[in-house]
Amino acid sequence: MCGKGVDKVKLDFNFDETITETIDKAKSVQQWLELGCSNFEQVETIDFSEATDDIIDLYLYKLGKPIVLTNALHALAEGAMERDLSILETDKKSFIDQYLKKQMSLFHLNYLRDVCGSYETSPRDNMTFDDESMSLKEYIDFVQSDKNIRAPDRRILYGKDIRCPDEWHEYLFKNPRFPERFKYKGGRDLLANTERKVQSINLMIYVGNSETFTPAHKDVCGALGHNIMVYADNERTHAIWCILKYEDLDLIRKFWQQNGAFLDDDNCFLPIHILAKAPFTVYLYEQKWGDLILLPPSSPHQVLNMGGKSIKVAWNTLSCLALPYSYEILDEYRRFGKSQVYRIKAVTYYSMISYTKKAQAFNSENISLEKDPKRFFNDFLILLRVFDDILFEESIDSPSFKDTIAKKLPEPRSSMHRRYCNHCKGDIFNRCFHAEEFEDGYDLCMDCVAEGRGYLYKDSLQLMEHITFEELKANFKTAKEEFLRFSLLSNRPTVNNMSDVEKLILCSRDANNTVSISTIAWNNLQMLKRDSYAEVFCHQCQTHKSDYLFSECSKCHLNYCNQCLWDRYALTLCGCKRVCNWVCPKCNDACNCKNCLRSRDVDCLEYSTNVLSRLDDIKEILPFSVGDVNGAKIDNKLSSVNDFQPKPIKQILESKRAKHLLDIADFPIETNLEDKKQIAQLGEYSQKKRKLIIVNKNPKRTKLKIIHNRNQDLQVGVCYTCKRSISTQIVFQSKVEKFKFYCDFCINKDSTLDKSNLIVFEYLCDSCKTTIIGVRFHHEPTSTDLCQRCYVSNSFPNALQEYEQTFGCGVSKSFEIKVPDYADLKQ
Repeated sequence: MCGKGVDKVKLDFNFDETITETIDKAKSVQQWLELGCSNFEQVETIDFSEATDDIIDLYLYKLGKPIVLTNALHALAEGAMERDLSILETDKKSFIDQYLKKQMSLFHLNYLRDVCGSYETSPRDNMTFDDESMSLKEYIDFVQSDKNIRAPDRRILYGKDIRCPDEWHEYLFKNPRFPERFKYKGGRDLLANTERKVQSINLMIYVGNSETFTPAHKDVCGALGHNIMVYADNERTHAIWCILKYEDLDLIRKFWQQNGAFLDDDNCFLPIHILAKAPFTVYLYEQKWGDLILLPPSSPHQVLNMGGKSIKVAWNTLSCLALPYSYEILDEYRRFGKSQVYRIKAVTYYSMISYTKKAQAFNSENISLEKDPKRFFNDFLILLRVFDDILFEESIDSPSFKDTIAKKLPEPRSSMHRRYCNHCKGDIFNRCFHAEEFEDGYDLCMDCVAEGRGYLYKDSLQLMEHITFEELKANFKTAKEEFLRFSLLSNRPTVNNMSDVEKLILCSRDANNTVSISTIAWNNLQMLKRDSYAEVFCHQCQTHKSDYLFSECSKCHLNYCNQCLWDRYALTLCGCKRVCNWVCPKCNDACNCKNCLRSRDVDCLEYSTNVLSRLDDIKEILPFSVGDVNGAKIDNKLSSVNDFQPKPIKQILESKRAKHLLDIADFPIETNLEDKKQIAQLGEYSQKKRKLIIVNKNPKRTKLKIIHNRNQDLQVGVCYTCKRSISTQIVFQSKVEKFKFYCDFCINKDSTLDKSNLIVFEYLCDSCKTTIIGVRFHHEPTSTDLCQRCYVSNSFPNALQEYEQTFGCGVSKSFEIKVPDYADLKQ
């Protein structure tokens, strides 16, 4: 069951009526676990009153597993009783029943209807994924009247993201039994360190009847997820949780796409009999009344409510151990155009200042009052590491730049850090490029300008900032000094002087071999503002283009244009510019132009120059291929090429760098528990291949959902039969075996192929000159066709740029989306 227009959920948890096998007719989580599916595991549980910080850290961060705290509401009832009464231990039993009844009357549908009925809510129709507007009272009345769950015309409305009543907030988080680390915006929650105007509200309640569900998703910005069921109308009421590990994210995205959906669209729920065939671990749990579920950072999960009506309270917190995951996921949010709600960079900065003030309060006399100096040391170190990376990316190292050039943004300090990039929706922490000529202004983040955007506004873009760079450096220096002082007071053996502090902080990156993203953005804008451009010759395609479109080799000084770098080697121009002393493919005997191939005695006719079809061959001799950009290990035989390997600060594979930032001394306790071996990845290298567009067919809605396939493993660029490159030819795709693509020659030659079982793609992208698989973007005035990669990245050919300059309108808004007929490819 995926996307919009899905079929109704079956009560027995069997979503496919055609299934007759015993293994596919299990009705509960326990039955599925007992059937012995190799990829299903039970979530570990522990009593709420017995949970310790070390156990929680072990599961959430070291093992990356969810954990459930049972009997949470019973413990909170005892806490409320202890707060209100000073009674003997022998008298507690006579009072606890009264407090449990009081608790049940508080967490009830009737309470929401009578006290909070005026709240505006937008329940979601799980069949159409449309949100409806109604008051909370109207929705509660609908839920309470929804008794016949087998009615054929039954509407399934799920009350999501409802504001939590103040009384519930006070009961939960001001309870003496509620741990400080779990409290919403408590002392351990970094999200509480920013200004109140910048903070987002994430404490919500979810009200649903049987068969309502939440599609697979990840919590916002990689924060920790907390979910407690506070109401169940009968003993059978439960919620079925399917929780996945963050380490398996590439496999998860691929599996979701194979089932016709895109994980990051947050609109697909996969039934359990399909998850049973997944090549990764799935953690199953039946949440019942009083269960508090804790989710690891960035852990995908989906929830199905069964058995009756329920209310759950959910919120996010951000701990120091989760901060590296949240920071690394910002690049992913930029690529998908998602809003970075929690302002992770601002949270890091103000949390570092908060920890600095705490460290300043310590001296030789009161250092013993710190309950856990080891944890404070580790948390402070993580904050310093992350902010060091943020500060490096904010820095501009260019002869044409002076700090006085940056102008102050107009917002007061209480309202700072509320800007978004108008192109990618990325969070603007401090510096950005701003154009005043628009009505509400136009902001571009450093990443977008570094990637080549902003050409149309090059003359009006100005560098702006909230806080001066000198102030940021001064606060960072103060934080490091206080970190050193605290380390000496607490007798940390690894830190004796400032040099040791610098080594601990800089272990996560190589600043000497990396150019900051702000430096690239500044240099790009200065080149774009020139009156004329020098023509540079590309070694690969042997054409002349403007000089700002090239990356120059530090050894042979040959130039490769941005189009060839991407098409032939899957490298971005920005990624190459981030590497100091960048060495070109020719100097590494990896260039696949015709002259270099001939010089290496390679038959050009038999050698495919498309990076997708040759990836298996070049990955061993091409150390700067996508695998290295994504953080994969370089081959041993090329380890001596020190000047060549790109080391971007923000890697695409978030988990690798996040874990590196967490590589601190005395990480959570060592135990004898052994985690299962990680699921084998799709390959040693994580290829950043072209996007294959898949249409999520939806006959019930006129608006089609386009699925971005950014990690597809299909070899679209090579014929399945002859293995020749077909990236610029007519392509035929098998309807049954969708991973098979054929060229026109093999279709006519091979009589065994069923031509009626093939889909033809005959349009070429006018920008990258490759075959458009699936949806194409057509511009009628210029008769231009673009693939989705070029359309999303604004890689427009000259004809479109001239049209935009002539008519003064946005080209992207005048495209038509041409969708091929996928009726016979429905899942």
